[in-house]
Amino acid sequence: MAAEGGGAAGARPARRLLIVSLAAAAGGAERSMLLLARELPRLGWQPVLACPPGDLADRARAVGAEVVETRWIRVPTISARQAARKRYPVHRMAAALAASLVNAARVALLARRRRVDLVLSNSAAAHPFAALGARLARRPAVWHVRDIVEEGFGRRLLGLASRLTAAVIAISGPVAATVAHPRVRVIVNPIEPSPPSQAPPWRNGGPVVGFLGRLDPPKGIEDLCAAAAVVDAHFVVVGAPLNAPAGYVEGLRLLAEERAPGRIAFVGPVAEPGTALAAFDVLAMPSRMEPWGRVAAEALAAGVPVVAAASGGLPEVVRDGVDGFLYPPGDVPALADRLSRLLGDPELRRRMAAAGREGAKRFDPRAHAAAAAAVLDEAVR
Repeated sequence: MAAEGGGAAGARPARRLLIVSLAAAAGGAERSMLLLARELPRLGWQPVLACPPGDLADRARAVGAEVVETRWIRVPTISARQAARKRYPVHRMAAALAASLVNAARVALLARRRRVDLVLSNSAAAHPFAALGARLARRPAVWHVRDIVEEGFGRRLLGLASRLTAAVIAISGPVAATVAHPRVRVIVNPIEPSPPSQAPPWRNGGPVVGFLGRLDPPKGIEDLCAAAAVVDAHFVVVGAPLNAPAGYVEGLRLLAEERAPGRIAFVGPVAEPGTALAAFDVLAMPSRMEPWGRVAAEALAAGVPVVAAASGGLPEVVRDGVDGFLYPPGDVPALADRLSRLLGDPELRRRMAAAGREGAKRFDPRAHAAAAAAVLDEAVR
């Protein structure tokens, strides 16, 4: 297969890229990867995705990627966000090592059978075994790192395993800072805003502040409930828990009713982000630690100003005072102040909406793929 449109690949035959993903569903990291997989063939790379059967595999086929349904053995001991606090019993470490070795052997076998030129890991827990498997198959490996790994054993292990890779792609500066590797390239995620799949039912005639994402403790939804007590608006929380402890969401509902009775609605997840964003006047992102901020980028592209905590990679997405406001993480009065300023000034919202749409062009999937393909090309050289 010849590369289309020349680009960095010229007229050479397409190289083959094995993408390793542990996910069966298409979350934010996987949606970014799918956009990359869709764009790579015109740049001389044919993606082969190895992932469990499910929604992600179906979506990958829809964008033209070859899919090898692979049931990876779960490696449960490495926690991307709690590496400093998690305990590692000897028996679990032994089980994790055994699982990683089996998975690495599978990566090596796939790399040889599919005649790939490079292995790209898209899941944090897959990074070590994908790199080892690529080394066993005598192929270079590249990591696409999407998490901020806290200091501790997990980060040290990641640094050791990174020595097996040719390069690392990080989605933000704070993410890059957690990986000790001489060739780390920061390439922001691509987005392709989705239109509303149906008319959102959450508007009641007044202004709406929305939250969209996982209902997990790092997202800071408690801060939003506290801010709602003093902000004159209707609040809508869209999403479902992923890693939350038992009873967490019910606790949020009780807190919401205590702080702002009748003004905070929990509506569950939506199929497409555009459905939720179409109902919001302002998007709130009170995350305590956000590796990048995909939802914020999608909101800006949809013309929705964002009030976000200045945590992790969010300052690289939201331009303070231009297309939204940033505030110190955990500062509830500051969150309430920024929300009130935006809601009380329609002209400011219009200016920020226009700036957001224009600025979101920097998240173009074609530009992202070109930058990523340059890293892959260099790695195989």
